[in-house]
Amino acid sequence: MPASNLSITAHSRTKGPIVRRSWRLTDGPDGLMLTGLFGFPWRDPLVQAKCVGREPAGPADLFGTVRVDRMHRSVPSPDCRCGLYATNQPRTGWLQRRFLRHQIVVSGFVRLSGRVLRQGAEYRAEEATVIGPLAICLPAPSAIRRWADRFGVRQEPTQIVVEGDSFAVRYRASGPGTPLGEWLRRADDDLRRRYGVQVVGVIPQ
Repeated sequence: MPASNLSITAHSRTKGPIVRRSWRLTDGPDGLMLTGLFGFPWRDPLVQAKCVGREPAGPADLFGTVRVDRMHRSVPSPDCRCGLYATNQPRTGWLQRRFLRHQIVVSGFVRLSGRVLRQGAEYRAEEATVIGPLAICLPAPSAIRRWADRFGVRQEPTQIVVEGDSFAVRYRASGPGTPLGEWLRRADDDLRRRYGVQVVGVIPQ
């Protein structure tokens, strides 16, 4: 965040601002889990930020960079990009269009606490607690599917498939995959159990 219009406050875990956030979904041995855009795991409802970044390596490092803990006295720092990100505006559709293509995203609310940096609608926080409700957001149809809809060729999502470390929607059964209804029931159970919040259902983009 640039320094202009930047405010820095401290909040308790029960009095901090409630704002929106979006996550990716990953699967693991103990069920589905929310992760940040770049894979940071949210294993529990309360998550604490840690600053880990890349800095120039020494001459003995053959690869040119090393991963180091910057050990800020306070996280997040105005001079860094560390912290847990959130906003007071819905951005799920933008995230899917800009970064996540046709992946499934989960949108919901968090309460920020500890050190919180705010600039306009954007927040970076030391701590965040998932308070729900959560909504599973299916990606927007491709241009071809939108074009087909205009001519009455309706294509509904039918399967969920694993693509790398995330999930994507398949609009026709063309190979191994989990039926949409079955996958949504599992997602609902896993997210409620892990985070203790309500899952309100599916939001098509």
